This record gives sequence, structure tokens and C-alpha cells, in this order.
Amino acid sequence: MISVGRQGKDILVGHTADGLMLPSEQWVLRSPGGAVGWVVKCDCPDRTTRILARWTRVASPEEEDLTRGARYAADEDVTDLDVRDDVERQALALWDAHRLPGLAAKELQRPAEAARRARAALDEALATARTAGLSWADVGRAVGATRQSARERWGS
Repeated sequence: MISVGRQGKDILVGHTADGLMLPSEQWVLRSPGGAVGWVVKCDCPDRTTRILARWTRVASPEEEDLTRGARYAADEDVTDLDVRDDVERQALALWDAHRLPGLAAKELQRPAEAARRARAALDEALATARTAGLSWADVGRAVGATRQSARERWGS
């Protein structure tokens, strides 16, 4: 279990080892010495919880190895591990790596919709132009293409 805060000298534990919030009636007090690790997680907007890393608590500063996920914290520092600059940087890097693909996909939506609207407007303008009597050569010149490519794209 992981901690969600302190109550006196003890840690109030309200999450499972998988990072899921327990109902408040299942929260328990544990001594700081009982903390065995931490979970770096994201409670995503789609209401899922994604585990980004599991960090294990080691017994001494000499055993700490951030690349292996081994963290040292004295009992009084168990709930404040995230205030360490090195730990915060690593957690933020994990979170950025997790969220950037979603942000990039979202950024594609706006120009993709603009392209769909532009194609629809172009198709409508082309129909109007052809009804008005423009030749395929005229259409090609207007859209920056050859007569043949304009006809291949929009001709029937």
C-alpha cells in the first residue's frame, strides 16, 4: 500500500499497491517504517489509473539507484519523497512521456478538421465553377494543378 498523508507520526494509507484509491473506511494507519515503496501513477481523464513506475524503498542511501527504481527515504521522509529534485524530475519525465502522445493526437484533430472543411469547400466551389462553365484547364489553373490532374481528381 502507498501513503496518502500523515496523521501524527503514522502514515494514512488509502491506496493499493496498484495505485487505486480505497474506500475511506478501508484506510489504515501504518508506521513510516512499514512503507516499502511508491507508485508513480496517472489518474487519466478517461477515468483509468495508469501505473507509470513502481519504486522500491531500500534500507540505505548507498543502495539507492534511481535507474532501477530503488529509492531511499528515512522514516521521517517517506511521505515527502516527491520533494527531492531528482525524484521530482524523474516523475515528471515519466508523466510527460505518458501524456505527450495523447496531447500530440489531440493537436492533430484541429488541423484535420480544418482540412476536411477546406476539402468540402473546395468540392463545393468546384461544382459551382463547373456549372458556370469553367473548363478543366481553367480549374487546373485556379487550384495550381494541370488540366489533367484536375480532371482526374474531380472529373467523372
